[in-house]
Amino acid sequence: MHMNRDGGGRFFFMIQYAPRDSEGQEVKDIRTDPDLIEALRRSAGQEMTEEEIRQQKISFIMGTSSFDSKITREEVAACLDRMAGRRPGK
Repeated sequence: MHMNRDGGGRFFFMIQYAPRDSEGQEVKDIRTDPDLIEALRRSAGQEMTEEEIRQQKISFIMGTSSFDSKITREEVAACLDRMAGRRPGK
């Protein structure tokens, strides 16, 4: 861990993470699965539907809400629908 000072005089910490294998040894040569790279290339060129974007927004909001939040997925969906001028669930 390194402590640095930014241009405004504030301190911040940098943590360097070295990936480890299942035996705890540092992994020096990391390679990405070629099938994963190909799947990412294929999906990058595809347009998302409105419903896919809506579902992704719901997922993002739920994933970033606090652990003790009482909001439900249905409430988030209804709110997004109202904001978009749609009837909830349509």
